[in-house]
Amino acid sequence: MTNALKILLAEDDYTMAEVVRDRLGHAGHEVIWVKYALAATKKLDQESFDLVITDFNMLGPETGEVVARKALSMKIPVRIYSGASWSEYKCAGLERIWISKMYLEDVWAFVDSVQAEKNKRG
Repeated sequence: MTNALKILLAEDDYTMAEVVRDRLGHAGHEVIWVKYALAATKKLDQESFDLVITDFNMLGPETGEVVARKALSMKIPVRIYSGASWSEYKCAGLERIWISKMYLEDVWAFVDSVQAEKNKRG
């Protein structure tokens, strides 16, 4: 695959993480999965990523908001997925990030758009 992406997936639901990781892995992308927001922020400090996909409400003391803010500060594209309402995110100050329920077709489209942008840059 031309310009495969290195993706950080922060998701506490094992089944959902496996579906996303398997599909993106089969498409040739490298997916690093972590179960907790704190682990995700540590991975962002340790490695470089092309994009971050995170759940908003994860197990542990921190949420996907922490992950998203860190990734944005590093200029990494972010998608937050959750079953929570849009107003929750506006209160959290995350208007700039696309937030939706976890629809897998949207995950694939997001990854494709980031990959297309990376391909343009070479």
